Amino acid sequence: MGKQYSRPRAINRGSLPSHLPRIEEVIEPESLVCACGGCLHCIGEDVSERLDVVPAQFRVIVTRRPKYACRACTDGVVQAPASARLIQAGLPTEATVAHVLVSKYADHLPLYRQAQIMSLGTIQPSNARSESARGTFAVLLNN
Repeated sequence: MGKQYSRPRAINRGSLPSHLPRIEEVIEPESLVCACGGCLHCIGEDVSERLDVVPAQFRVIVTRRPKYACRACTDGVVQAPASARLIQAGLPTEATVAHVLVSKYADHLPLYRQAQIMSLGTIQPSNARSESARGTFAVLLNN
């Protein structure tokens, strides 16, 4: 019998539409001075995008976290920690979650109607994503 290897699950959330306005946010480390006294230089960055909503307007918040390394030593890479999110590794911001919850529970607008409204603005939410998010919202509300 051969060994079964499990691969990490590939996550494909798709990309957010390019026509939506983007608000860029750069999170820098507290200090750009290496422990050896040298200066840290940017060697790359992690970029994440989340879907945000301003009532009647969707936008994308782009968060950049540059990576820095010292050319004088090999102490490693320095990068600011990622900011906390309401839904771990999720696309919606806190405002988007609040908008969906208020629309569903206060305005009595079912999720499928919200999905139809979003699709008018060229956002294509998947049913699986909506159901998963609704379960997450329920857990958050009960805590």
